[in-house]
Amino acid sequence: MPIGKKGVHGGRMMPICIAGMHRSGTSLIARLLNLSGLYLGEPDELIAPKPDNPRGFWENIAFTVVNKSIGSSELGLRSVLLTEIPSLPERWWMRPQLQALRVVGRYLVDAMNSRSGLWGWKDPRNSLYLPFWQELIPNLKVVICLRHPAACAQSLHARSPKVSVDEGIKVWYVYNRLLVDTVPKENRIVVSYDHFFVCPLGNLNDLCVRTGLWPGVTLERMDRILEEVDPQLMHHAPVGDLPPETKLLYHELLEEAK
Repeated sequence: MPIGKKGVHGGRMMPICIAGMHRSGTSLIARLLNLSGLYLGEPDELIAPKPDNPRGFWENIAFTVVNKSIGSSELGLRSVLLTEIPSLPERWWMRPQLQALRVVGRYLVDAMNSRSGLWGWKDPRNSLYLPFWQELIPNLKVVICLRHPAACAQSLHARSPKVSVDEGIKVWYVYNRLLVDTVPKENRIVVSYDHFFVCPLGNLNDLCVRTGLWPGVTLERMDRILEEVDPQLMHHAPVGDLPPETKLLYHELLEEAK
């Protein structure tokens, strides 16, 4: 299926926001949903693959630019790899300084709505800036990609050696704590990265049902989907113990993923 196919399955569906910690499988889940009918944008609107993600990021450049601008220009966050919950102004997403970005965000949402009733966007930064998008899209459905904190941290350290594994585990906690605190349970869908390597088609079918992407996995797409679920992506096994609050949050989310 072409990356940017504009096929609209009769009726409309709420947009899907794909979020989660860096290296938690957001790219894999976005691509699998794309192959199942989720419109992410035209090929030239997506970030090109890079050595640390050769299969592609499946991120819409425009949405990513808005997220980057929110953090660096408007909130003064020098890095998205936060090891502590940020202290932000109350209702920061409605600050006058963000008005221009709200106009751009509304334009992007309207443009995607006009192209397809089945669309979404992926960016790990969504985990930090969801209130901005929730203001534009009430009752936004959020797919939260879950991977063991230590495995995420090890993968992040391999990509960015300056970020220690301990720091990566703290970043994992910040991202997922913010997601749980920001997204009502009825609006979030937690998916386990590991589960997709055990039963990819069954888990993808379940995700398609829960997101409204029916019929989801069709016979002509099965081989292409299975090609994406490469066991070599599981190259970081979790080791060591976790801080109590991180372990508790991980198991709470793992229960939701089941």
